[in-house]
Amino acid sequence: MNTKDELRDLANEVIKYLNYLRTTSSDKNFDNELYKILKANTFLMLYNMVESTATSAFSEIYDAYGCFTFDDFIDEVKIIILKNVKLHNSIKLVEHLSKISRDLAVNTFVKRDMFSGNIDAKLIRDTMHKYKISKRGDYKNDDLVTIKNKRNDLSHGVISFAKCGGDYSLEDLRKYAASVLIFLRRFLNDVSLYIDNMVYIKQ
Repeated sequence: MNTKDELRDLANEVIKYLNYLRTTSSDKNFDNELYKILKANTFLMLYNMVESTATSAFSEIYDAYGCFTFDDFIDEVKIIILKNVKLHNSIKLVEHLSKISRDLAVNTFVKRDMFSGNIDAKLIRDTMHKYKISKRGDYKNDDLVTIKNKRNDLSHGVISFAKCGGDYSLEDLRKYAASVLIFLRRFLNDVSLYIDNMVYIKQ
């Protein structure tokens, strides 16, 4: 499954969840505290959608890198690959490298380490810049910062789920979801152009 399909599936999960919250909000017998907790969970779902989509997009980039040798890449990509080598377990790396110049890029990418729980629009912009991925359109999105911060607050026990959910209306959560989807679709389109046009290869 490609990243655009994964995003579609994750977006459908969020939409179903928000629709469930809407139907639950009119149920007078539904526990109000539980409703707030469920609303707070939306931040975790939205954050998951952002990090999962961005990480999968870069995984597709590294898959495309596998068709080329190290010498083919632009200097910016070579630097990233060499930094990845320093972070990688050398013993495991040697086991996976049969043609070092071709396998180096693919085998030094560690998906789980790409963003490690602190992704927002600025980090995506900075990472795109590092890889020389052109940005078409506006990549400033304060909503991603809010989602990251709420996710971190919830994950680290800074705020209770009930308190967090009580601070946002269902309409607020829908706006966050729409904002994230617009941002991620733009990002995936730019990543697709980067891969299709082989911007990472020396001219």
